[in-house]
Amino acid sequence: MRGCAISDWDDLPSGTRLVVGYKGPFIITKDKTAYGIAGAKFKDPGTVYHIPGRGPVQGNRIPDFKDLPNGTGVYLPIAG
Repeated sequence: MRGCAISDWDDLPSGTRLVVGYKGPFIITKDKTAYGIAGAKFKDPGTVYHIPGRGPVQGNRIPDFKDLPNGTGVYLPIAG
């Protein structure tokens, strides 16, 4: 959800985490790979993956992109 869609920031649950300065999430599916979403920057430390059950991981810390589960969210930096 984008910040502009949040009507009452005071109602966010305690512990809510925000991804600031990024666009996304773009969801990985069997037809949409990390490379297909992020292009050559899919392995960059600035590309962030939210892996279900694991949380956020930088692209340069993922050893095998074939193992990313469907439903993984990809966040791309707005600048750069």
